[in-house]
Amino acid sequence: MSQHSTGVSLHAQGDVMINSDFGADSAESGIDKFDKEPQCFYTLCLKTTCCKCIPFGKFKDRKHALYCWVFTAMMTCLFIAIIAPMVLYALADYEIMQEVVIDSTSAPQYAAWQNNVYGDGREHVQIKYNLYYFQVQNMAETLQGARPKLMQVGPYAYDEYYVKFDISWSDGGDTVTYNTQKYYLFNQDETGPGLSQEDQLTLPYATVIGFNYLLSTVDATDQMLIDAGIHSKVETQQVQLISMINMLYYTVLFDNNIPAAERAVIIKLIKRTNSTIDVIFDDLYDFVDRSNVGDLLLKTMLCNLGNLSPFWKTDPFHAWFGWLNDPLLLEVQALLDVVANKTGEVLPWTSAVPGASTNWSSIEETRRRRAPDVFKTGKKNANQVGQYVYYQNMSELWTCVSAMDSQNTSLYTEGEQFPACAYFQREWNDSTAEKMGYRKPFATPYANRIHGTDANAFGRPITSDKLGVFISDIYRSVYLEYVEDEEWNGVTTRRFGIQSKDMDNSTDNPANAQFYAFGPSGLENTTAATGVPVFVSLPHFLHGDDRLVAAVEGLNPNEAEHESNLDMEPQTGLLTQAHKRLQVNYQMVDKTFPTTKPDTIDLAHSVCNNISLIISLIDAQPNATQIPLPDCNLTMFNTLFTCFGAPVEWKMYNGEVFFPYGWADEHFKLPDSDADDIHDSLFMIDEVGEQVQFWSLVAAGILFVIILAMLFRGHLDMLARHQTVWHAFDPTTSYKGSGSTKEEGVVDELHNPIAQPREGAAYMTGKGSAPLLA
Repeated sequence: MSQHSTGVSLHAQGDVMINSDFGADSAESGIDKFDKEPQCFYTLCLKTTCCKCIPFGKFKDRKHALYCWVFTAMMTCLFIAIIAPMVLYALADYEIMQEVVIDSTSAPQYAAWQNNVYGDGREHVQIKYNLYYFQVQNMAETLQGARPKLMQVGPYAYDEYYVKFDISWSDGGDTVTYNTQKYYLFNQDETGPGLSQEDQLTLPYATVIGFNYLLSTVDATDQMLIDAGIHSKVETQQVQLISMINMLYYTVLFDNNIPAAERAVIIKLIKRTNSTIDVIFDDLYDFVDRSNVGDLLLKTMLCNLGNLSPFWKTDPFHAWFGWLNDPLLLEVQALLDVVANKTGEVLPWTSAVPGASTNWSSIEETRRRRAPDVFKTGKKNANQVGQYVYYQNMSELWTCVSAMDSQNTSLYTEGEQFPACAYFQREWNDSTAEKMGYRKPFATPYANRIHGTDANAFGRPITSDKLGVFISDIYRSVYLEYVEDEEWNGVTTRRFGIQSKDMDNSTDNPANAQFYAFGPSGLENTTAATGVPVFVSLPHFLHGDDRLVAAVEGLNPNEAEHESNLDMEPQTGLLTQAHKRLQVNYQMVDKTFPTTKPDTIDLAHSVCNNISLIISLIDAQPNATQIPLPDCNLTMFNTLFTCFGAPVEWKMYNGEVFFPYGWADEHFKLPDSDADDIHDSLFMIDEVGEQVQFWSLVAAGILFVIILAMLFRGHLDMLARHQTVWHAFDPTTSYKGSGSTKEEGVVDELHNPIAQPREGAAYMTGKGSAPLLA
């Protein structure tokens, strides 16, 4: 049979029909074509060699069109699943940045950021400031070494307001400079029952506790102070007594009405009394010169005030925010006035005592007393929102402890205003800064660094478990630590709190030696920063050394009421609630004041007794001169002499007590209504993005399953067509028109048509038109 003569077509009935002109070019329509059809799907929209007609909207057949459209739809869904959330998140991020970044007065949140006195700020930023004090119940027993009994009194409630002023932006809006007036108004409605701002509280007297340091800031020598405060008064007393003796002596000596024998007795008594006076004042001068200047001055001044105690009574407002015209410091001022009269040199001094916090009475007063701060707005880097650049012109902290060293006295009125150091200048060296009244609060540059935010704003998103903040109340930068997630009206927030290791002493945490943490754990030593032995802790010594709580009665630490923490929404960095709770404590130790020898007092009594005896002897003589002398007891036992002789000793429980003074709870919470706004503006977009992504992936998955089903169906059809061909063709059947059976070689080729292809292959078609080599 000719290799180019015939082809075969199989019909449903199984008969064979010869196609006479089927040549080599028809191979495209055979098995090679069938093999390419599945390959065409995999490259349908990727290679134009197979699907080159697709860009023109034309397909080889309906099956190809269906494959391509389903595949295109699946890829579109995958594209949407990837891109749509990114677009929505980018939109949400843009909206957040518009709300968070304050780069001009036109920023959406500028009004609330600038002040909370009125407008949006008053509505959305309501800050509360509650004060609690520990009133001493057994003051006399405490000074004799008994365990102090304390009673917490509070809250004294205040509303906190702020006004930012002198605002300017630089670096394209990425940096903002401003000053802040912060003040407090008493809120009687939220104050504890039966409490008022006029209450008188018995509290540790800060001026007494820190007196020696305050005295060290005076630009005068110890001798100058002793001469002015002690020697001058002793000299005056001595002169008065000697004048009294001299008057008696000369009266008796020249009074002829006194018999000679009596005159001799009286003169002898006068001389003996005069000698005793010399002994007394020699002892007094020696006592003064040997005594500690600060302790002696403090004792005499407390005697003048009539209160030889480290406690006093004051009202709740001034106890926390500071006071003017301190009684003890006014005594120092009188002392310095004496020095000025003698030397002609006026020594700067103030009777103002700054408080644990500051109540800025006006913008002008704020501008006079504090320098502006510089912050990053986060415009160029969202992670830098609220980061300090400079705190009051400092990148390394110095504190003003001696304001009068640099206060321009023409800019404030003593007794009516608080003094302040001149603005710190970064170009100063250490020596210049100290001359201007500044001191470093801690020992190393790292300890004094200003790092992080002021805890009012944070960079976003919040992904770290540590947040850097600078807490000006304790003069220190710390890292707040992630505690747990919280729920706020359906919004998930992250809670951060103070790390316990930051409050450990140098034994438990050696790194804290640079913060002078040499006392019990749980205390922050701010002595160098304030000039007074003040230690800051969490209220009721929460998380502190057990000995701190055991040293006093009346404390009950618990985390719910005394922990400091803040919650924030991590995507926006928005603060949703915060409690800053810090307690002020004074280190009080045993103290014994200088006291004259007991025999000095006995000698003083003998002097006055002798003077009284001399006067009575003179008065007993007929016609003797009457001498109008002042009462010896009033002259000898004046306040100073009595004070010198009064034994004063303050004994503390176990020799030392970190005495709780009071604590403040500064707290803030966003209105619940703001949760809906956050949800609508942020999480609604997130939810939409998640839903779009989810359903796009679901749709892509369904389309992928459809494609697999189509491929599987095509495969089944292929198998069915193969089976149809082999069952319809009988190799023993005679060829029509020839009367002969098929040659043996033909049967072999049909059984292995692909293994042995030959030129001019015939084409056979059966049900489904499955192509097949024959």
